[in-house]
Amino acid sequence: MQKTQAVASLGQHRLMLPAWVKAALSANFQQIQTYKEQIADAFRYNEVLFVSDGTDALLGSPSADSERFMAWRTIDSVTLDPLGPFNELQTLVRGVLAPVFLLDYLRFFVLFEDDGGLVKKIAGYHQFHAVRAAIAQVITASRPDGLPSLRGKGGVVWHTQGSGKSITMTCFAARVMQEPAMENPTIVVITDRNDLDGQLFGVLSLAQNLLRERPVQAGTRQELRALLGNRPSGGHRVRHDPEVHDGRGRRCVSAAFGPPKHRRHRRRGAPHAGRLRGQAEDVDAAAFDDGAHNRRR
Repeated sequence: MQKTQAVASLGQHRLMLPAWVKAALSANFQQIQTYKEQIADAFRYNEVLFVSDGTDALLGSPSADSERFMAWRTIDSVTLDPLGPFNELQTLVRGVLAPVFLLDYLRFFVLFEDDGGLVKKIAGYHQFHAVRAAIAQVITASRPDGLPSLRGKGGVVWHTQGSGKSITMTCFAARVMQEPAMENPTIVVITDRNDLDGQLFGVLSLAQNLLRERPVQAGTRQELRALLGNRPSGGHRVRHDPEVHDGRGRRCVSAAFGPPKHRRHRRRGAPHAGRLRGQAEDVDAAAFDDGAHNRRR
């Protein structure tokens, strides 16, 4: 019997040495577009691309335009440009192509969007490391034998506006759902306004393959209670400002979205995630801040 092998290319790069006078990152990007047109099959399963001139380097998805190709600026998530401003290629190689990072990245940080056609999106370095840090904190917060001061407190991920909080949240949901230490938790996403609720649900709905489940949007608190009560474990629920509990003591991860201007409600009364935690025994809360700062003093 003849054996056959299928090889899928997960990444492609285009490198031109800086000694070539006309070499530039933009030229490398355009050359990749030519490759995509002429040998499209080579990019069918491709997840990441990077272009470099031997010094500078940019990372992007196969469907990204040139403005979406970005530098990868850290290796350890702490120090920016750790090898200096003229070693972007080495920072990218060590910071994302190292197996310990790359396998995690390809599994949990690639998702899709429908923009009149299928668009493949990948996380930036800030989203990648934010999710990894949030997962570590949520695991710590979920341990029954952990410090009492940390129990149920998954931390806060701060965003500037336009930095991709929906992608961060989606990757976080996929990653925490499949984290063995969390024992298949249920994800309840709490937002502070309806437009954000719909936006996030749309992103989550297009990430069903990544999440391995179809998210469900609750129209009312009663509906959310029913959805949680009928679930043995796992799943994603989106609702703005719920006051719910699962009634069975199962672990939930409550991911709250809201700008700092609404944080004044936390001083006056229980926050959205706090209400949920107060009504269920096993709730770990992680907040994702959208950076809409209140300018009033």
